[in-house]
Amino acid sequence: MLVFVVVGRLGKSLTISKVVPFLATGKVSKVFIFRQETGFPLNGAHYVTLPSWLTKLKPRHLGILLRSLYEPLQLYVYTKKYKPALINGVFTLPKGLNATIIGKLTNTPSVVSVIGGIVEITTRFPFQRFWEGLNLWMLRTCSVVTTKGKVVTSYLVKKGIPKEKIFTLNGSIDTDNFRYKNDVRKDIDILFVGNLSPLKGPDRVLKMVEILKAKTKDITAVILGDGILYKAIKQQIQDHGLEDNVKLLGYINNPIEWFQKSKCIVIPSESEGLPTAMLEAMACGCVPIVQM
Repeated sequence: MLVFVVVGRLGKSLTISKVVPFLATGKVSKVFIFRQETGFPLNGAHYVTLPSWLTKLKPRHLGILLRSLYEPLQLYVYTKKYKPALINGVFTLPKGLNATIIGKLTNTPSVVSVIGGIVEITTRFPFQRFWEGLNLWMLRTCSVVTTKGKVVTSYLVKKGIPKEKIFTLNGSIDTDNFRYKNDVRKDIDILFVGNLSPLKGPDRVLKMVEILKAKTKDITAVILGDGILYKAIKQQIQDHGLEDNVKLLGYINNPIEWFQKSKCIVIPSESEGLPTAMLEAMACGCVPIVQM
C-alpha cells in the first residue's frame, strides 16, 4: 500500500513523527512525503520536493504565489501516476486543502490532520469568518479528520463535523533517541522550542527570564526557532540586558541535545494542541510548564 503525506515546510523531526505511524502498521509499504526540502532519511519513505529555483525565487511574495500553484499541481500529477491508497495533508491550510481537493479530483481518500488548537481552524487572518468557513468545508469534505485531543474534536463536532470521521492521532515519539541520559548535565533552566510568533509567545518567555533574573543572576534560557518575531526577540534580549541569560539559536533541525540539557520546557502558547516537542522533551527528562 502506498500513502502520500503532505507536510510542506513542517520541521524535519515533526515530519518523521507524522509518517512513522503509517509505516508501523505493517500495511503501508511506501510513503511519499511531499515536503519543500528533503528531510531526515526514513526506511520506507521517499521525499517529493520542490525544485530549487522555486524555493529560492525572489521576490518572496512571487515565490509564495507560485508555490501555492505548483504544490497542488505536483500532488495531482503524482496522485494520477501512482494512485495512492490515501493522501494525508498535515495542517489545514494549505496542505489539508490541497489533499482534500486533489482527493476529490482523483477519487482518492483524503485525511486532514489538525495539529494545532482551535485557532488553526478560526485562524488569525483578516476576514476570519471566511477562513473558518473554508476550513470547516474542507473538514466536512475530506474522508477522515485527525486531531490531537478532545478540545479540538469537541469544537469540530459542535460545528457540524461528524464525530465518527474524527480520530485522535498525535504522531510518534522516537524514544530510542529522545530519552533521558544520566551523563548529560542539565545546565539550561528554561527551553523554548517553536515558531517565533505572537501565538506561541516567545516574548512571554523573556518576561519570565526577567522576573527570575531579578531573584537569581544564574538563570539560563535557550530559545530555538524562527519566525516573524525573531528580530524583535533578538532586540528585546539586547534592550533588557539579557545577553548573558538567553541564547537565541534560530531553527534547529534536531533539538534532541537541547531537550536533554534542559530542566524545563516552557510552552506559553495562546492556543495549542498536544505539542510533539513537549512529549519529546518529557522523554528526555524535561519538565513541561504550560500556559492554561
